Amino acid sequence: MYCEKCGNNMGNMNVCSRCGHVVNMGRTASPWRADDSRQAESGSPGYGNPPWEAAGPGQTEDNSMGQSASSWEGSFQAENSGAPYGTQAQGTDTSGWAGDNGAQVQKALSMRWYKFVINFQLFLAAIVNVANAGYYFWGLNYGENAELVYMFYESLQVLDIFMGVVMLALAALCIYARGRLRRFRKNAVSAYLSLIIINMICQIIYTVAVCGIVGYLDDAAAIGLGYNTVANAALLIGNYIYFKKRKHLFNS
Repeated sequence: MYCEKCGNNMGNMNVCSRCGHVVNMGRTASPWRADDSRQAESGSPGYGNPPWEAAGPGQTEDNSMGQSASSWEGSFQAENSGAPYGTQAQGTDTSGWAGDNGAQVQKALSMRWYKFVINFQLFLAAIVNVANAGYYFWGLNYGENAELVYMFYESLQVLDIFMGVVMLALAALCIYARGRLRRFRKNAVSAYLSLIIINMICQIIYTVAVCGIVGYLDDAAAIGLGYNTVANAALLIGNYIYFKKRKHLFNS
């Protein structure tokens, strides 16, 4: 049983615990049917009626609620797709959509290789290039015969010193490229790829120059050059493809 004035559920009591109104046990009160005075004051003939009765004869609560929900859904689709209610925009692909709010879920690109490059690879490359610079400056590739070799091939010593300077420059380029990548700068990827290209070209030029000075090419040197060229080419292509997919990230 409900109170006629405030609509409170009174249970089997005839006195409302909320407003103190005494209900006539001979009448059946409803929270939707208040007294006629409130209806007259509102000026609305449907005041106090349940929504399914106010909507019209023959309609039920479920029907009214269903129509309201479908109307909202239709207006939402029309606003977001640009198509009239009841139709689907041409070319709209909903296969990649998920979630109650209609948000499109896109798989995030993996950044593991990027983190490896900036946290390990470029630091290691800089250290190796500095070590190679000392290797060329002191002619350690010739062992204990460095002075004797330079005595017969003076131009070879000049070439080694030049390569030592190049290795130091490459070490600096490693640190520069690492900083640009870490800050997602626009030229970061170009700097990193240029580092690989310059390193590969320098190795080829050095091997060819040594062959021209000495007059022959050692088999071990030829095999080492081929291996390094293939490895650098694979590294260059792989990084180009990897960072091309993430080009939009480097825009600062």
